[in-house]
Amino acid sequence: MHQDEPITIGVSSCLLGLNVRYDGANKSSQTAIDVCTQINCIPICPEVAIGLGVPRPAIKLFSHADSTRAIISEHPMEDVSQNLRKYAQQIKEEHPDLCGYIFKSGSPSCGLKDVPTFDCDENPINTGKGIFADKLCAEIKGLPTIDEKQLEIPEQREIFFKSAAEFRSSNAVEL
Repeated sequence: MHQDEPITIGVSSCLLGLNVRYDGANKSSQTAIDVCTQINCIPICPEVAIGLGVPRPAIKLFSHADSTRAIISEHPMEDVSQNLRKYAQQIKEEHPDLCGYIFKSGSPSCGLKDVPTFDCDENPINTGKGIFADKLCAEIKGLPTIDEKQLEIPEQREIFFKSAAEFRSSNAVEL
């Protein structure tokens, strides 16, 4: 890998205008689209990647004992947590050059914070991180992350891309 090559960043596909959300829509972010013209962008929708269709029933996070579970809302016995976690491991293996990630805020798979978590009676009890985002960050220690709301703030965007470039430098393997 040459340092003059564009950095490789994962991006929640819905932010790039791809209709991959549970409701068949997207959450297009012009800023995400614009920055992807300057980097090597890998569009990723973990829910579609694990085989959930478009459209599909929404996923909700439920607190279960000492863990958080991603459950399909219309099928309460269908837990997709392990599939999302396995996919995060797969991303780490398939993209060893990944040096940052732009996540979709509020998403039960991709949210970095403030994702509602419910109890067994569907009462909101907490907020946390999406299942995929949490596992990917655990798998790739120190991976710079940002969501589309933070990306809109020039100072946050600058810090993110500087951190991603530093992450690449610190993880570069000499060939």
